[in-house]
Amino acid sequence: MIGRKLPSMVAALGLGHPQANTDVQNIRGRDRGALYFQLFLAEVRDRVIAAGQLDAATIDAASALLDDPDYWTQCWMMTAVWVRKPLADAPFSTSAK
Repeated sequence: MIGRKLPSMVAALGLGHPQANTDVQNIRGRDRGALYFQLFLAEVRDRVIAAGQLDAATIDAASALLDDPDYWTQCWMMTAVWVRKPLADAPFSTSAK
């Protein structure tokens, strides 16, 4: 969840004018990304159910969707943040003398 907070965290450092870009990968059922999530769901299934966060039917339905080659979903949200120096700190000036 840090991706949503990262731009404001960098801005708070006062280093300059931050900019950000977010990329989200699409995965298709039965692809490598879908298999990863199926394995993840199998690993955490009992703990998530015991914690009352999701029921078994919901987890099983999600896993079944990931086995469908016609099903597409998004995952792997990646956020990049970079900073430009403020113009006042630039080594040259655009003002006329």
